[in-house]
Amino acid sequence: MIRTIVADAAALVREGLVALLSREDDIEVVAAIGRGGQVLTEARSLRPDVALLAADLPGRDGFMTARALHAEVPGCRCAIMSSVRDLRHLRRAVAANAMGFLGSRPRRSRTACA
Repeated sequence: MIRTIVADAAALVREGLVALLSREDDIEVVAAIGRGGQVLTEARSLRPDVALLAADLPGRDGFMTARALHAEVPGCRCAIMSSVRDLRHLRRAVAANAMGFLGSRPRRSRTACA
């Protein structure tokens, strides 16, 4: 089972992602979070395998959160979601040690695979 944290400021987006990922047999969403600072706190105790992070999280953005998770929660892989198709976001995701990047309008299958 792949233990996953979903983090997005918009409750509707979080709920949609949780519903989408919950349909996958091998994914368990262990937390749905709306602020970047909360992700690190929850991840320390929940030890997720994956964190799906919005680039524009309030408090601590997805890039900063991914960098902190990489340093403080070994084994947690991060994927950054961005509604902006911008090469700068992709570069920031790579620099933050993100293992995946979802640009605007990803397909359902790509979201689960990220």
